[in-house]
Formats: sequence, structure tokens, C-alpha cells
Amino acid sequence: MKFFSRSILPVILFISTQFLFANPPNWQDDPGAYEFVATMTAVVTDQDVQLSDANDILAAFDGDGNVRGTSFALDVTFGPYAGIVVHEITLRSNDAGDHMTFKFYDASEDAVFDISEGYTFTNNEVMGNVNAPHEISAGAVTLAIDFGEGWNWFSINVIGEDMSLGTVLSSLSSSDGDFIK
Repeated sequence: MKFFSRSILPVILFISTQFLFANPPNWQDDPGAYEFVATMTAVVTDQDVQLSDANDILAAFDGDGNVRGTSFALDVTFGPYAGIVVHEITLRSNDAGDHMTFKFYDASEDAVFDISEGYTFTNNEVMGNVNAPHEISAGAVTLAIDFGEGWNWFSINVIGEDMSLGTVLSSLSSSDGDFIK
């Protein structure tokens, strides 16, 4: 018994595979808009678990949300990072000292993660390589508090039984209006 003719089977396969692929963000890099460059080769982790695969994207942004660079994946075949995918990204600016933030698109999760580390632009800087990539963290929270002399108060409302530092800090979210710098 024959259910599909050979001519319709490719159409059915094409339509069904469209639902299997993620929808990456439309981050557009504009190399011609910036005079200076720096280069970063990075490995992206979340709590020491390497996230990157060949379809993921690392992108840099300025304070106004302009894309200052997007990565391409490098499949490392030698050295201490053999078998790991790292991301090479050209960072762009017109001024030394520009502050940039990063976002990471994880294609397997179809999700965008904020990177906890930022970057202050230095012309012609090279950060990391395939043997020793610059490590950056997706989903991690870095907290810095400046305390003055005398009494200081610090308060975080936490819902839950586990009051460990990791659990308390993981409850912070910029999308919930928490101030995270």
C-alpha cells in the first residue's frame, strides 16, 4: 500500500522540518559604521557547563542597543579545547572606552541569554584564542556592592526554602525590574 507519491514526499518533509528549527534573533552587524576593531575568541558557559554549538550566536551591543559585532563558531580540533565550539567575534567602535554588553543565542533552547561580563573597548585588543578562549558566563549573576563607613543595609526578598547565596542571587532578574549592573 502506498500512502504518498514520490513527488509529494519532499514537500511534506520540507514543511515538517520547518518546525524543528529555531528562530534566531535578527542581530545585524554593520562593519562599515565603525572605525576601530578588537577581537575576542570566547567559550560560553553556564555554571561551568559549555553551551556553545555551531548554530549559537554571541553578539555585542552598545548602551543604545546597537549591534557592535556578531560571532561565528569555530569547531576546535586540537589542543586543550579540542571538540569544543568557541565563538570568534569582531568588536567594533569609534571610541576607546566604549562599554559593551553581550547576549548569547542558544539555538538548542531557542533562547537568548544575557552575559554577565561586559567589555570596555580597546582598539586592536585580542582577547582569547582557540587554545585559551576568554570565558564568559550566560545566565550567571555577578554582584558588587560598595559599602560606606558606618551602618549599611542590604535586602533581597526571596521566595523559597533554599536560602543559599546561589539561590538568592539567581532570583534577581532585570526583566522583573531588579537593578542589576
